[in-house]
Amino acid sequence: MLVHIVAERPNQISELRTHLGPQHRVTSSLLGAQSGAPRGCDAIIVAADLRKARNITALRGTLDAFKSARRKVFVVDQKARLCAAQAYALNATHVLFNPVYQQALLAALSDAHGSKEIPGETGAQRAAADGAAFIASMFTVVASGEQVDVTDGKHVAGRICDAIAEDGFS
Repeated sequence: MLVHIVAERPNQISELRTHLGPQHRVTSSLLGAQSGAPRGCDAIIVAADLRKARNITALRGTLDAFKSARRKVFVVDQKARLCAAQAYALNATHVLFNPVYQQALLAALSDAHGSKEIPGETGAQRAAADGAAFIASMFTVVASGEQVDVTDGKHVAGRICDAIAEDGFS
């Protein structure tokens, strides 16, 4: 499997490389560097502070080159809903929080179901992140002139209502 790592700092690239075994071919680049996507890239791992607008802007340009990658794993430093929601808005398939464990990273890269589960996340947190991701994708769809699929919105709204019924407002 060909994996490309994009990170803000060189030490992040080194750290993530150590978690990937010999079964992965790994390429890397620093965020904002002018480099194209390697041919046949199966996955991208992004390690960036998603609270910084300049990083999000740089990532949008970078991620356009990786549209065909099946896995988009984001590694964020802050255990905050905002960071997870922002990652999903950038089309993440998985979000992992630092410190990243090898087992979690390898599972995210090999996950056949495309699950967006975050270890230790509650149902309410998952529902909120899904809602934020849906709203972000809705704006993207509308801006491109397409119609919004309300079925997904109804499903997300139902999960939010269920989470509120179970846990209350928190």
